[in-house]
Order: sequence, then structure tokens, then C-alpha cells
Amino acid sequence: MLVKIHTFSLYGGLVVGHNNTVSGPHSTVTGGANNTVDGMYSAVSGGDYNTASGNYSPVSGGSENKASGVLSVVSGGGDNKASGAASVVIGGDDNTADGTYSAMSGGAENIASGLASVVSGDTYNSASGLVGTVVSGGGGNEASGDGSVVIGGVDNSIRCFQFYEWW
Repeated sequence: MLVKIHTFSLYGGLVVGHNNTVSGPHSTVTGGANNTVDGMYSAVSGGDYNTASGNYSPVSGGSENKASGVLSVVSGGGDNKASGAASVVIGGDDNTADGTYSAMSGGAENIASGLASVVSGDTYNSASGLVGTVVSGGGGNEASGDGSVVIGGVDNSIRCFQFYEWW
């Protein structure tokens, strides 16, 4: 701990910046202000009001970002959330990756909630199928069927239904 105003309650970490808190073992805040690290082996590297509460989860800058899933990552932007295990949000604003292995790159107000779902950019897109859904840009698009893909455009929706064979 380099300045008295910080809070550091465990061991094996580092706190730098202004008014930052580290309570996870082997965790670090390396700059910025009002950041919190609760997860074990987690880090916040700058920015303000960021939180890394998942174990092994980094937040690299930005403002009001949260990495709460185990092995989740948020890299910059503002008000982004990576709450699924091994989920990633790279930049943008108000994006959510809450599916396990889900990924989000940029844009605003996008959601990747399915297992291994991906949304890349633009606004108001959702990849919410149970597994493997993708929305690649555009606005207001939704991929909600398993394995469904929307490649750009505006207000597109794809839903796949599972059919059962009765014997």
C-alpha cells in the first residue's frame, strides 16, 4: 500500500492511485480512483469506480466496469459487466456478457447471455440462445435460437426451434 487513503485487508497485493480498495488475496489495483478488487488473483488497472470481484478477473481501465464471473475480463469502456464464467467485454458502453464463455466487443447496450455467445459492436443487440449464438454488428438484432447467427442489419431476429420426433 503506497498511500494511507487506500484499504488493503489481505496479503500478496498492491494498491496504487486514490481511494482504492483491495480485499482479495494476491490482488492489485495499479492506479485510478475508487476502484475495488474483491476477487482472488484479480486486478484493476486504472480508471474509476471499477470492480473486479470474480476470482482471476481483471478490469483494465474505463469507468464503472464490473468483472464478477470467474476468469471474466472487462477491458475499458463504461458501465460494462462480465458476469459469466470466462466472459469478456472489450470496450463500449453498458454492455453485458453474462453467458459462460460469452464475448462482447464494443458498441452500446448489447447482451451476450447464451453459452459461448458473441456480440460484436453497434447497439441494442442480443445473443441469447442456449448455446453458440452470434450477432455481428447492426442495431436491434437478436439471435435467440441455438446456433443462430445475425450478420449486421437493423432489427433482425432469428429463432430456431427444436423439433421432436414422436415414436
